[in-house]
Amino acid sequence: MSGLASGVNPGRKGCYVEPSGGTGATPPVPEESAQDLQTYRLGRRPALDGLRGLAVTAVIAGHSLLPLCANAGTVGVTFFFVLSGFLITRLLLEEQEDHRRIDIRAFYVRRARRLAPALLIFLLFTSAAHKVAGDSLWPVVASFAYVANFAAISGLPMHLLQHMWSLSMEEQFYLLWPMLMAVLLPRGRRRLLLVLCLGLILCVGLRAWLTLSGAPSSRVMFGPDTRADALIIGAMLAFFLPHLTDWPLGRIASYAACVLALSLPLGPQGSWTLLPVALASAGVVGWAATVSASRRPSRAATALARGPIAALGRISYGVYLWHFPIAIILAARVPHVLGAILTLCLSTALAAASWRYVEVPILRRPVRGLATRGMRQGP
Repeated sequence: MSGLASGVNPGRKGCYVEPSGGTGATPPVPEESAQDLQTYRLGRRPALDGLRGLAVTAVIAGHSLLPLCANAGTVGVTFFFVLSGFLITRLLLEEQEDHRRIDIRAFYVRRARRLAPALLIFLLFTSAAHKVAGDSLWPVVASFAYVANFAAISGLPMHLLQHMWSLSMEEQFYLLWPMLMAVLLPRGRRRLLLVLCLGLILCVGLRAWLTLSGAPSSRVMFGPDTRADALIIGAMLAFFLPHLTDWPLGRIASYAACVLALSLPLGPQGSWTLLPVALASAGVVGWAATVSASRRPSRAATALARGPIAALGRISYGVYLWHFPIAIILAARVPHVLGAILTLCLSTALAAASWRYVEVPILRRPVRGLATRGMRQGP
């Protein structure tokens, strides 16, 4: 997922984000002053790799250990949405600040180069699996066209590709949000923030109305107009994070969000939990982005930035692609816990091979007229 990700140099295993002081007072609304434009750069936030690793592990647990961790998958996907909204918006804000414009074409080319190779390999495999099982190939077509969420809402059986709805939603966000930013950002950030606030209110309100009116769960859970709140909250965080780093209550809120996020995967599942999950995810992302830049990062931040969980986060996009078919195939053959472990191991091996032998060689090839900003890893 998109989450859904950060850009990194192929020779480095870090998290170079691709461009992928009061005492209790309300944090100021971002302004377009020259000082603001020069004082904050997201740069490298290695703790975000560890958070990606935890998120994709939660997704695998949710899909492999049901009903033991029914809400874990929702928490993991929502976190990836928040992170995607945050990173993409921060990327575009910094590009506008540096160059006074957003290069839409370059953005789309980078997205395609990062996401398409792994996706094509995965869809070739699932196409063969669908043919062997005698299933329709329409789910593959819908996934390739990034409309899997609409296909699921329409009632199309997605079989091995049920998880592709979230990547489709992220791509729909990648398609529309940069164009909207390119149009509105030169006119001032307040207009964009107003659009985000209105979008958040409409999204949450529509989801509540559909839930109370008894709409199908697929409409509530897969609609871009009912699940965009996490992406919107992530985008809003990109505007406010530079100001929250010097706001004492901002750090307190982030710590509280971390505690809340730890309890959510084991909580009850339902559409009413989506907004709290998104807000908690934003707090966790804000905390990780802040403490990663500290000269004396906490033990938690250091643990997230190193070791197996960070390595898993760096290939989380591929892990997310492969995990669901593996989980489905294993579900009827092995116990839940063993299935979850095997799903994690097999999807990690496939994602690592895809990253090393397919994605990295493609991303290392320069594109004429396109500045290299690094390589995205993770959804």
